[in-house]
Amino acid sequence: MRRSKKIETEILERLSEGELVTHLCRDKKMPSLKSLQRWRLDSSFDDSCWRAESRGLMVQRSNYIELMQTAIDEGGPGSAIKIQGLRELLHENARTAGRLIARMSDRAHVSVDSTVQHIVIGWQ
Repeated sequence: MRRSKKIETEILERLSEGELVTHLCRDKKMPSLKSLQRWRLDSSFDDSCWRAESRGLMVQRSNYIELMQTAIDEGGPGSAIKIQGLRELLHENARTAGRLIARMSDRAHVSVDSTVQHIVIGWQ
């Protein structure tokens, strides 16, 4: 599949909506996982993907919380099992978000301009 701005935009939109990369790459209209990984060697596109995935994780987190709230509200037999399963999903989601944040921290850049004597901290 040829890389185009249209396909890149769709990839970023779908990642922002919380779709998993593996699911996205199974779509015949999208690049294979191997192709997408190759495209992400472009640091600008990779940065955009990481930002989109971060937003998508927040969407997933919200969905998990809604499911947990529904299970709690409905109660009844087996609800403890549902809640435990949802809690595990949320926990995994939080760990993944932590990894994304850690990766973003690796890109922090600190520089000092001694002429004005202040510290500038920003993202690369």
